[in-house]
Amino acid sequence: MIAEGRVVIFRFPETEQAEGKLRPAIVVRQLPGQYNDWLICLIPLQLHHKIPDFGEVIDPNDLDFKQSALILPGVIRISRFAVIDETLLPVQLGKFLLKGSPGLRAS
Repeated sequence: MIAEGRVVIFRFPETEQAEGKLRPAIVVRQLPGQYNDWLICLIPLQLHHKIPDFGEVIDPNDLDFKQSALILPGVIRISRFAVIDETLLPVQLGKFLLKGSPGLRAS
């Protein structure tokens, strides 16, 4: 079942609308309304995508890194969101705590 904080695999679209590659993303929130739409945020596993003061690095020193099921450090890239239907998220890897942490994780 999809839930906030889940790490999923999604074919994230490229900005020029080319078909994207499968990438990890974090499920941020279910959107209100009659549809089963979810807001997700890309987690590239290449740290050079980090924009200073605009995202959060996830690394093995984080308490929830192991349960995220990421195999490498990544960046929660808050400049890359998508709204998608739950049926497009068949692969779930792990989970982030989302509470009590800096950045995107709400306190």
